[in-house]
Amino acid sequence: MRSLAIASILASGVAAVASPAHADPKHAWAAAQANLPASTTLVLDANVDAVMASSLVAFASAFMSTLGATQTLERIKTTCKIDPAKAIDGLVMVEGPTPDTGAYYLSLDGVDEAALTACANKLAKKPTAEAAAPSVTKDGAITELLFGDKKLYATWIAPDVIVIAAKPSDKAMLKTFTSGKGALAKSPLGKLVAKTNTAATIWAASTKSRAMQGKNMTQGHGGLDLANKTLTLTMAMTFSSAAEAKTVAKLANDQIIALLASGRLDAIVMEMLNKVSITTTGADLAVTGSIPENQLLSLVGALTKPN
Repeated sequence: MRSLAIASILASGVAAVASPAHADPKHAWAAAQANLPASTTLVLDANVDAVMASSLVAFASAFMSTLGATQTLERIKTTCKIDPAKAIDGLVMVEGPTPDTGAYYLSLDGVDEAALTACANKLAKKPTAEAAAPSVTKDGAITELLFGDKKLYATWIAPDVIVIAAKPSDKAMLKTFTSGKGALAKSPLGKLVAKTNTAATIWAASTKSRAMQGKNMTQGHGGLDLANKTLTLTMAMTFSSAAEAKTVAKLANDQIIALLASGRLDAIVMEMLNKVSITTTGADLAVTGSIPENQLLSLVGALTKPN
């Protein structure tokens, strides 16, 4: 989904005025669960508070930088006197039947709809060559933000949760992904989510079929959980047949064995791979692994260093 930078900008823009209230990171998921349509095929939930308080914060910052959002977020921070990184508590990203459909649900810390207007007005008084002065109007439950000739739409689905479509200029898409009225729970994705640890720091579930090692994965779910200073990975995938699941598991395990025997890996990478378990039960494939949080940055450095 290509609009995370815009979603972050809009969500951060509401953070012009802080209040004593503190949003719950899971409010975003609660709102999404109640309002997503049955056509939703993928959901990813992130406890932003937990990520920002951990070693994962470095990766979050780098991700925002690659999306080109850093300059705009810094402008919001300077003009509206708020740190955007602290304004977002929880984030839910969803996709519909195609990758270009979906929405972002964001739970916010101590801000509301009035704050969006306040921040937009402040930004309007300080336009830059790169950013047009925004204006804000209401169309029922939907807020319209006009940046030059570009219209962006958002809606407050709860007092501390704002929603933006994957295409922020598509009002119809926004309405589609906020009008489910509990339909998600009875959908294939909803039934898969019921098997997922939604208390994990980051979790995801998908009912989209996709190729993996030349085989057909029909659905998958899992997460990354930061607890007791350990990052734990759990994944469960379902394939078209038990034979396909076994084939993928064997290929993956053989690759790990080859890497461990290569003599080219850093000790920290070898330690991580030795903790990875890949098993099958019928057509289901399970992956688990863990690493101490204080080794996470070293691991990424080892994985990304030039050969």
